[in-house]
Amino acid sequence: MIRTIATKARSMLLDSQLELEFWAEAISTAAYLHTRSPSRTLDGKTPYEMLWQKKPSLDHLRRFGCAAYRLIPKDQRSGKFASRSQECIMIGYVHSSTTIWKLWDRSRKSLVQASDVTFDESTVSGSTQAIEASEAGKYAKIFSSCVSDEPMSDVSLEDINGDISYEIVPVLTSNSSTSSSAGVLPVATGHESPATISTPPLPPSEVPAAARRQSLRRSLRNRIANPILQATMAEATRVVYESVSYHDALAHSESQHWRSAMRAEFTSLLENQTWKYVDRSTVPSHKSVLGCRWVYKIKVNPARSMRYKAGLVIKEYQQVAGIDFDDTFAPVAKLVSFRLQIAVAAYYCWLIEQMDVITAFLNPSVTEELYIEPPEGVEWLGSASAVSSNLALTGKVCRLRKALYGLKQAPRLWYHDIHLFLLSEDMIPSDSDTNLYYSSNSKLLILLYVDDILLTGPSLPIIDRMKNQLRNRYRVSDLGAAKKYIGIEIEHQ
Repeated sequence: MIRTIATKARSMLLDSQLELEFWAEAISTAAYLHTRSPSRTLDGKTPYEMLWQKKPSLDHLRRFGCAAYRLIPKDQRSGKFASRSQECIMIGYVHSSTTIWKLWDRSRKSLVQASDVTFDESTVSGSTQAIEASEAGKYAKIFSSCVSDEPMSDVSLEDINGDISYEIVPVLTSNSSTSSSAGVLPVATGHESPATISTPPLPPSEVPAAARRQSLRRSLRNRIANPILQATMAEATRVVYESVSYHDALAHSESQHWRSAMRAEFTSLLENQTWKYVDRSTVPSHKSVLGCRWVYKIKVNPARSMRYKAGLVIKEYQQVAGIDFDDTFAPVAKLVSFRLQIAVAAYYCWLIEQMDVITAFLNPSVTEELYIEPPEGVEWLGSASAVSSNLALTGKVCRLRKALYGLKQAPRLWYHDIHLFLLSEDMIPSDSDTNLYYSSNSKLLILLYVDDILLTGPSLPIIDRMKNQLRNRYRVSDLGAAKKYIGIEIEHQ
């Protein structure tokens, strides 16, 4: 299959006339298309259909490397009469969606993802000069690490008939007859001038034995798969469709899952008293009412079970510096601190436990006066009593009490909140990394990465004491022995 993927990627690069720097995007796209292509070994079904028990959508497929014109958002345009679209190059797909494409913006030399795109598949945006035969050889070099092209036969066809070589293409039907299109096609070699010679098709019995061996032989060499290419194709097969907008979620075939996820999130927001409803007329004139939207994510566990999650986030691009926020910086754990904590635990045989704070950004209170529009679906979300008492929303807006995801200052507010809590528990921040805390009395180490907490200590009672303190202050999930942190898997022996 690796040879098939590499061949498809090479063909797409040659067709699009793109530079060799796009070989990784071509490989990813080829793997994406391969999972959606029928296979003879699967009785005409696609790998995607075998994995997810449903046929894949093909309406969003476009020509690789074709011209793509993405719509420039209104707030990013330079003027009223400025261009409303930006010419880009289509270089791939977003595996979690069928309405978003990967585009290459030549002017900015950057990769962008866009959904409002118009394609011109009759035009490729690669090099305008034709790729010569010598240039085509460079493409083969790129894929040499993926596929090794060893000779298929020791016999050369040039030895068959002197100065003129014949390419034998026998096409056999099921009853061993030869197709009328098969025959001997002469190719001029040496100093011979090209010529076209019509020859009758050869019966299978008269095809030279060397040519038959060359067309039928299969290499017995054990090929070593490229791990990077394997990882790319494995990621392409883990595709699950996620809704892009609120209306997509309601129209989705699995809308009941998205409704349950939104209702759970909305209930959590109400329990945390994230906002209160006020009259729109009470909003100061210098304050703007920020918009909000639902975002959706499907998490696939190692056991291939899926968990639907929905979150309400603020449209942060509408915030104005100095009015809606001031400082936004929030530190995160350094990789060297994580390595140090693992090394200490391994050397002293300490335990490593992990906890996750649920809706971490909803814990701190906001210091600024912020207003947001009521979320979409508020008329059916939540309990009936909440709807009857709070949601007569004509002329109403939400004044934020707690930080909400998407708020520019939310990470900083959360870090400040948990930082003060750990200081109250006699934890001391490291001078080298303010997300690494230690206790000289209990020999406990705590590492923070936003809402992921890694605890390392000599005994379980010491760790459990800190866990109980965290439970009393926040809603947390106890993940037990750490298995994966900041994308790095941890094995205990």
